[in-house]
Amino acid sequence: MSGLTSPVPYDQTKYLAEQAVRAGARRGLEAVILNPSGIFGPGDEKFTQIFQRVAEGKLPAAMPARTSFCDVRQVARAHLEAVERGRVCQNYLLGGPNTTQLALTEEIARQLQVPPPRGEAPRTLLYLVGAIMALNALRTGRPPTLTRTFVQAMTHCWYVQSDLAIAELGYRPTPLHTLIEDTLVWMHARGRVSLPARAQAGPVDLSLLRPLPHGSTVHGPA
Repeated sequence: MSGLTSPVPYDQTKYLAEQAVRAGARRGLEAVILNPSGIFGPGDEKFTQIFQRVAEGKLPAAMPARTSFCDVRQVARAHLEAVERGRVCQNYLLGGPNTTQLALTEEIARQLQVPPPRGEAPRTLLYLVGAIMALNALRTGRPPTLTRTFVQAMTHCWYVQSDLAIAELGYRPTPLHTLIEDTLVWMHARGRVSLPARAQAGPVDLSLLRPLPHGSTVHGPA
C-alpha cells in the first residue's frame, strides 16, 4: 500500500508532498528526502502524553501498534548531515528499534516503577469506540479523541530499516531503553513525571551539530 492508496489522509498528504519535492528536483531543486518513523525524545513535546498516561496509571491497554521508534535528536542531526552528505532526491529512512507500543509502554512503566498496561486493546474495540466518539462529536461539536482513521494509522506496521541513512549520513539509532530514559529525565526536570531516585540523572544532550547553512533545503516531516 502506497501513501496515495492509504485510507489515512495524513499518509496521502505525505505522499503528495514528496511528489511535489520530486517535481521540484526535476527542475533543479537540490532536495534530500528524509522519512522518519515514530519520533520522540528529549525536547519533543508531541509524544510525551503517552509517558504521562503510563506514569499516572491512565493507560489500561496499549494500541496494537508496530512502530520503529527514532530519537528526535538523531533525526535532527540527520537533517543537518543530509545538507552536506545526502544525495539529491534520495530517500533516507530514519528508524530505530522495531517494536510494539505495548513493549514501549512496558519499558516506560519499568523505568518509572509503576504498573504497566494490561495488554493490547483489540482493534475491533478501538473501531467501535471511535465510531461512538464520532457520533458524540456530531452532538457536542467537540472533536473526537479517537477516530477510525487514527486507529487505521496506529495499527499499521511501520517497521523500517535505516541502513542507507547509517551508511551515508552517519545516522545513529538510539537503543529503546536509553531513549526512554533520556526522555523521562528530561520530563522529570520539567516537573512532568516523578522518577525513582536511582533513575534521576543530569541534563540530557539537546545540542545539535551546527547551524543549518543558509539557503539549504531538506524535505522532512511536518
